[in-house]
Amino acid sequence: MQKKLKQLESELLELKEQMSAAAESTKTAVPGPSVPVTTETREAEQRGEQSEPSSTIDFYGFVMLDSGYDFGTNDPNWFDS
Repeated sequence: MQKKLKQLESELLELKEQMSAAAESTKTAVPGPSVPVTTETREAEQRGEQSEPSSTIDFYGFVMLDSGYDFGTNDPNWFDS
């Protein structure tokens, strides 16, 4: 049991070191552009024009339909069972 506990502690320390190294690397990373650069944007910049970035929106998901119909064949006392 103690052997397993020591193994888990060493793995925990290793993971903490990896997390701190990852946090340090994100601090020194150079942030990228917040707006995607397109060919149109580059061409406008080359002509010296200031262009507004275009906005996009994506919709996704699914539609679900549940339905029922009473054909009148069941005993009314047992409806919906």
